[in-house]
Amino acid sequence: MLQQAISLSLLAAMASIPPAASQGISLGSSINGSRGPSGPPATKVMVATPYPNSPSDSVAAVAIGDALRNKLSNSISSDWLVIQRADMNKNLTQWGYGRDQIFPPESARLMAAVMSARMFVMTTLVKMPDGRFVASTRVTGSSDEAGQVVKLSQVAGQSPQDFGNKVAEQVSVIFKAYPDAKSCRDQLVSSKVKAAEGANKALKTVPGYGFPEYCLGEIERAKDSVGAEAERHYRAASLGDPLSLDAVNQIAVIHAVKKDTNGVVGDYLKMLQIAPTNRVLADRAVQVFRMYNRPDAAEAVVDTQIKQDPFSPDWLELKGNLCAAVALTSSDAALVKTKYKCAYDNFLLEYQLDQTRADTAFYPRMVFVATNAADSMLWAKRWADKFSSAPEPYKAQLQIYMDADQTDSAKKVIRMLTAIDPVDATPVLALEQRLIKAKKYDDALGLAAIFPKGADPAAKNQFAGLFVQEGQVIIADTADKSEAKDSTLARMGRGIVAVNPPTAVYSEMGNYFVVMSYLSGFTRLGAAAAAEKSCEAVNKYEALLNALIGDPALKALATATTPSLVDFSSRFSASVQGELTGAQRVPAMKKVYCKPPTKP
Repeated sequence: MLQQAISLSLLAAMASIPPAASQGISLGSSINGSRGPSGPPATKVMVATPYPNSPSDSVAAVAIGDALRNKLSNSISSDWLVIQRADMNKNLTQWGYGRDQIFPPESARLMAAVMSARMFVMTTLVKMPDGRFVASTRVTGSSDEAGQVVKLSQVAGQSPQDFGNKVAEQVSVIFKAYPDAKSCRDQLVSSKVKAAEGANKALKTVPGYGFPEYCLGEIERAKDSVGAEAERHYRAASLGDPLSLDAVNQIAVIHAVKKDTNGVVGDYLKMLQIAPTNRVLADRAVQVFRMYNRPDAAEAVVDTQIKQDPFSPDWLELKGNLCAAVALTSSDAALVKTKYKCAYDNFLLEYQLDQTRADTAFYPRMVFVATNAADSMLWAKRWADKFSSAPEPYKAQLQIYMDADQTDSAKKVIRMLTAIDPVDATPVLALEQRLIKAKKYDDALGLAAIFPKGADPAAKNQFAGLFVQEGQVIIADTADKSEAKDSTLARMGRGIVAVNPPTAVYSEMGNYFVVMSYLSGFTRLGAAAAAEKSCEAVNKYEALLNALIGDPALKALATATTPSLVDFSSRFSASVQGELTGAQRVPAMKKVYCKPPTKP
C-alpha cells in the first residue's frame, strides 16, 4: 500500500510537468525519443501492465501485459500508436521506478497522462482457486465519461502469452468502434442527429459499448432530464463500463429528482465501489446516507472494502464518518456510545496508517468523537502542537476544561488565545457565563484581569452586562430574607464599575448593587439598635450609616444618566441622613443608651 501511495504521488507530480529532454521525452518526438513520420500523428495508447490481486503473480502479469501490448499493436489501425514495453521501461527507470513497474489503476492512469496517451487500457487480474486468471480489461479515452470493460477467463493449460493475445483480440474491436463513438460526443452540440448516427454505428460494432450509450443518454437528457430513455442509456453505459462514475452519477441525479430514496442510496453505493479513494465522493455519500437515514447500507459496503484492503485510510475515514453520523442522530444511548467508539477507533487507525492526513478537519473530528475527556484533550493538544497559531485547538481545550470545572487551566488557555487574537473576547465571555451559572462570582470577576484589551465596545458591554443580569437575580433572591448576600452583591457591583464598560448604565447599575448591598444591614442593624437598647448596637448602626453615606457608589448615583437611579439615590440618601441626624433616631438612641458610667 505504501509503495502504491508513493507511486501515485510521484506520478501526480510529474503529470503537471511538461515533457522535457531530461525526462526522456523531447518535444516533437515519440515516447522513445525518435522522430515520428510526417503527417497527423497517431493517437497514443498506453496499455498498462495488468494489476494482479496478489504480488506473487507479478511475473505472469508482466508476460500477459507484454503479449496484450504486442498483439494489439499489430491488430489495430495505424491511426493508433501503442507505447511499447521498452519505451515505457526507459521512462520508468529515468523517473526512478523499476522496470515493468506495476501500478494500481489510479496510478497507471496518471502514468498514461504523463506519457500523453489519449487512450488507456487497464487490466486487473484475479486468480481463481484452480490457478487460472480472470482478466477484466477497461478501455477508455483519457477524458471520456465512459469506456468499455471486457472480461475473459484463462483456459486450463493456456500460457500467459496466449492469454494476453486473446484479451487483445477482444480489446481490438473496441478501437474499431471508438471513432464513431467519439463522433457522437464531438457533435452533441452542433448536430444531435449526426451524433446519434455515430453512436448507433459504434453500437453495431460493439453492442452495449458504454461510451456511445452514455452519449445517447446525453441526447435524451436534453429532451427530458428525467425521462425513461435517458435513464435507459445511462444504465446501459454503466453495464458496458461498470467503472464509469459519470454514468452512475447521472442515474443518481435522475433518482434524486424523482425522490427515489432507495435508488439514490444504491447509486452512491455503486459509486463508492467504483472510486473508493475519491474523498469528495465519500463525503457527499455520507451526506446522502445521513439525509436518507441509511448509514447501514454504507457501512455494509465499507466493511467489505476494509476486509479487502485493510490498509486503506480512505475506507477507514469513511467508516468513521458513517459511525459518527449514526451517533449524532440516534436516541439510543448504548448505540451512541458504541458508534462514537467505532468512529474514534477507525479515525485512529487512519492516523496510524498515514499521519499526513491529520489536517485541520481531522483533529476536530477526533476531539468530537472521543468517548472521554482525556482522549479529547490528547487530540486537542496534538492539534495545537501542529497548528500552534490557530485559535481552534485552544478553543477545544477551553471547552474541555470548562466542562471539567478546571477554572485555572481554562484561564491559562484564554491567555494563549488572547495572545493569538487580542481582539476576540468570545473565550473569556464563554468562561464568564459558565462561572456565573455555577455561582462562582469571585472567579468570574477575576476574569477582568485577562479580558482582551483590544476587544470591541460591544464585548466589554457584554462582559459587564452578564454581571448586571446576575446582580438583579441576587437582589430578587435575597429581598425577603433576613440574611442577604451583602458582600457578594457589593463585590459584583464594584467589579462592574472597575471594568469601566463603554455604556454608562452598566457602571451605574454596579453602583446601585453596591448601595443595595447595605440594605439588609440597614434594616437589620436599625431594628437591632431599637430592640437591644444598647450602646454597642447603636454604634454599629451608626457606623453602617456613615459608611453608606460616604460610599462613592451612592454619590455616583446622584449624577447617573438614568432618572430612576438618581431618584433612588436621592430618597435613599435622605433616609440615611434622617437616621443619622433625626431627633428621634440615632442621636436620640445614643443619648439614652450611651450614657457615661455612673460614679460610685
